[in-house]
Amino acid sequence: MLKECPIVIPDFSVQQHYAQIVRRYERLRAQREALRQAEHLFDTLLHRAFRGEFGAGDADRSDESSAGRIATTDSPSGRSAATIDEAGSELVQLEMKLS
Repeated sequence: MLKECPIVIPDFSVQQHYAQIVRRYERLRAQREALRQAEHLFDTLLHRAFRGEFGAGDADRSDESSAGRIATTDSPSGRSAATIDEAGSELVQLEMKLS
């Protein structure tokens, strides 16, 4: 029965186009996640600052550790948060096209 079913294999150019869309989607999704993590870190630090959890000596250490964490959440291309935000809206548009 399965031997009777035709299997359509798209042209190589169509396959490449689809692979390009998938790579772009994955990149945008990773950028959105990096932005989400950076915003969460900022919100956490802001909350701790308003609760008075930072002493005079803690400010220097927290700046160094938070800067390191923020640097790890930057996109590989070095894009700013505004560009990542634009990428997020581009991701939504791409998700709508794919669904």
